[in-house]
Amino acid sequence: MNLNQDLLYEQLSQHYSIKSYGMAREDIALKAVLCFERGMIMEDGYVYLMPQGSFPDTVPEDLQCLVICPDCIIPDCWIHGSVPVYLLQRTHSIIEVLNGIQRIFCRFNEWDADLISILETGADIEQMLLISAPILENPVTVVNDRFEILGSVDYRGGASGRWELDDYRSVPVDCIERLRSVYEYTKIQIPYMHDDHGHERVYTVNFFLENEFRGSISMREIYKPFPEYALMLFRHLAKYVQRAFQYRSGISRSSFEPVRKAVKALLDGTYIEDKQMEHAVKLSPFEKEDGRAYYCFVLIPDDETGLGITDYMISSLIERLPECIILPYSKRIVIIRRSASMDDGYKAVTEKVVPMLEAAGFRIGVSDSFQRLRDIRTEYEKACCAIVNGTAEDDKKLLYVFQKQVFSYMLHQAKGQFSTTDLMPSGLIRLMDHDEKSNVSYIETLRSFLTNQMNSARTARELYLHRSSLSQRLDRIFELLGTSLETPDEQLFYRILLRIMEEEEK
Repeated sequence: MNLNQDLLYEQLSQHYSIKSYGMAREDIALKAVLCFERGMIMEDGYVYLMPQGSFPDTVPEDLQCLVICPDCIIPDCWIHGSVPVYLLQRTHSIIEVLNGIQRIFCRFNEWDADLISILETGADIEQMLLISAPILENPVTVVNDRFEILGSVDYRGGASGRWELDDYRSVPVDCIERLRSVYEYTKIQIPYMHDDHGHERVYTVNFFLENEFRGSISMREIYKPFPEYALMLFRHLAKYVQRAFQYRSGISRSSFEPVRKAVKALLDGTYIEDKQMEHAVKLSPFEKEDGRAYYCFVLIPDDETGLGITDYMISSLIERLPECIILPYSKRIVIIRRSASMDDGYKAVTEKVVPMLEAAGFRIGVSDSFQRLRDIRTEYEKACCAIVNGTAEDDKKLLYVFQKQVFSYMLHQAKGQFSTTDLMPSGLIRLMDHDEKSNVSYIETLRSFLTNQMNSARTARELYLHRSSLSQRLDRIFELLGTSLETPDEQLFYRILLRIMEEEEK
């Protein structure tokens, strides 16, 4: 980040006695320090460290830079020139000064890099305040549009002697009116200096998204008087906090908001009148009737109790899938997309978010297609069932489609309240008793015979048996079963029961 002249002066004055010459220029943006040598062309934006005898004979016109010289004689043209000059006293060597100035730039550049990193990996406002407090050296508070505190940092004296987060989450009643007045007075996004109860000054920046107030950040003048550069540093932090607000709000606060609220109500089981639902859809990008269907995607974390759904995850999905309705629901994420086909629908979703979901430990369930958003509750349950039944069969996958899991779902529901043993007829139990004492499995023979639709020739080939041997074995199986499975209903019953047993063995 760029530093200004006053900030550098304050930082250097902690170690050196400084005399200032030339023209003060508060608007100079300084980006690095260089050790000046004779013949070097001076450029805007740099701090030039001038050793003894290195000053150019003339002062360049309109030069936007700062000159620092340690314990040396300054030519008259530079003392009264248009470039600000600092004379450092009590210095030991030019290398010491060079390293000291570089450390100042590094400190603020690291702060800027840390803010960028926090924004890209979670937009954690509290973490932004914690790393910024030693830079600003005054308490900072961030509130949302409901005047709930999203983060507040203050200095703790005593043995700890460090900046720490406050643990309260709501603005005191006597402060709400003051915050409201600040918001009303500054309907534009500029820093505003005001008094807090007449005894301390406060810098405040209000945040607006789509012309609506979303919150504010305030810094109070308690521990250190506000120098000229304080506004620059505070504005720098406010820029990142505002971007964090944008990440946390995203598109869901705008074009999809009415229909998103309606979907949330339907998931909760709340009745919504047709006119209300039509109005919500009309206000969304889904209004156009173009023959496409809806698909519901449910994202479930591998550990529903421990992970939770962060605001950043929602914001990241909104950024990648602006054409979708996205909302958190019951420790899960619900995505609704409109597309021409299921393949187009889930490929468009998964291709954009798979790496992020894999890293976060999420699985995706896909519903059937549906024409009315009013049916979202049923489709949500289908997508959830796709994950539950799909992971039971193969827990290595990321995506599970309900249509591919329907039969598995029906098998799991077929038993109802009974165990598999409770549903077994006595004849099937006799087959199992036989298998426990024999090397020949009557259960597997029966399963193959039913799978091959009672075709003896195909069954014999599959089991590598002679047809006469298979016929003798089937006679014995039917004898133990007590039935020859002549009716379609009997055949279906035993196929389902054997499939349930097979699933349980897996």
